[in-house]
Amino acid sequence: MQNVGFQDSSLRKASFNNTNLNGIDFAYSDLSNAFFSGAILEKINFSNALLDDIDFSNATLINCNFTGAKIRRGKFDLTKVVDCAFKDLKVEDVNWGTTKIQRCHLENVKFTNSCLDRIKLRKETINNSEFINCSLKKADLERCNVQESIFGECVLDEIILIGAELCNIEITKTSCRNANLSNSSIEDSQLISIDFENTSFTQAILKKNSWEHMKFRNSDFRHTQIFTDDFIKLKKYDADLRWSVEKNEDF
Repeated sequence: MQNVGFQDSSLRKASFNNTNLNGIDFAYSDLSNAFFSGAILEKINFSNALLDDIDFSNATLINCNFTGAKIRRGKFDLTKVVDCAFKDLKVEDVNWGTTKIQRCHLENVKFTNSCLDRIKLRKETINNSEFINCSLKKADLERCNVQESIFGECVLDEIILIGAELCNIEITKTSCRNANLSNSSIEDSQLISIDFENTSFTQAILKKNSWEHMKFRNSDFRHTQIFTDDFIKLKKYDADLRWSVEKNEDF
């Protein structure tokens, strides 16, 4: 099916399983309980659509537009997402487990009570977004650029943030055990009530952050470059900084 317009339509419980769709316009449509499992979707417009209980399991989405859409209780299991627009998107009680995302920019996206375990978001940009009560266990955010975003009451255990740039973010009441933040940069951020047990900060840069109520048991700070104020704050929480490098305000 190609180049068909379903704007502002009611397509509740519609089934598009294992279909090839190209250039379809679902803007402002109600696709609650619709099925796209195993489908190949290219240049689909889901902007401002209602996508409650939608099933994208095992689907491939290429160059699709989700701007302003709302998704609740949907499934993105083993979904491949490439060159899609996620802006002003609201996601609640959704399973994005094992979703692989390539060349997608997440801006002003709000995730609530959602599972993003093992999600792949390598080298992507996450800007002005919120993750509230979400699980990102073993998520792969290697070399991501995360700015002005919030992670509240999340589980980030074993998350991969190697080489990531984290700037002006807020992480509160979160478990981040056995995570890998080596070669990352954390700057101008608020970090409150986080458990970083067994986490690697090797060769990371920590600069101008607020650290409160932290746990660093067995965390690795070898060759970590730490701004002086951060260094003083981390020492209060018994972080082992023997092999780190304290830097002054000029670095």
